[in-house]
Amino acid sequence: SLDKQDPQWSLNVWPAPKTFTVQQTMRVDCQLKRVGLEYEAAVDEIAGHLLMHRLKVPSNFSIDSIGLRTQYAKEPVPIRWSRESDTKVVVFLGRPLSQPHLLTVRGERKLETSGAFELPTIGLIGAERNAIRMNLYRSKDVLVRWADPERAPKEVSEQRLTRGSSNILVGHYAWRADKLSEYG
Repeated sequence: SLDKQDPQWSLNVWPAPKTFTVQQTMRVDCQLKRVGLEYEAAVDEIAGHLLMHRLKVPSNFSIDSIGLRTQYAKEPVPIRWSRESDTKVVVFLGRPLSQPHLLTVRGERKLETSGAFELPTIGLIGAERNAIRMNLYRSKDVLVRWADPERAPKEVSEQRLTRGSSNILVGHYAWRADKLSEYG
């Protein structure tokens, strides 16, 4: 037992943070009344076991599907997802996952009128993020240009998404993004 002269010590104990890196690719398809978005996050360098992912999404983005598969075996992993708020989605993994995997989100944003709109972007919360790559396409009935060319991301010649498209390529772009905090 502790004597009254013994120091009063206390400890705080909490779970170690799960860390991982992610390489993100977005495919943006601009059409007359909608913008389609396909997001891929290649998750690797995982410390610990992941039980869920949290995503930051645009508030006016409607999600069509979310899928997850292991990166090397291409094995699908069962998931459930829920929209926590207008800008946050939680993806619950069907089993603890410590191996590299690919998370895919598909959806769209409806456009009421033509003109400038904020580019819809998605990001994994809590990940050490590398460059984000974006492949920008347009349908033949619309034209696309950056509203502020001085602030546009750097154009690159590299392509990440390989799915064919009947749309017209506008360009391949890349930029570095800061880590999204636990709260976005």
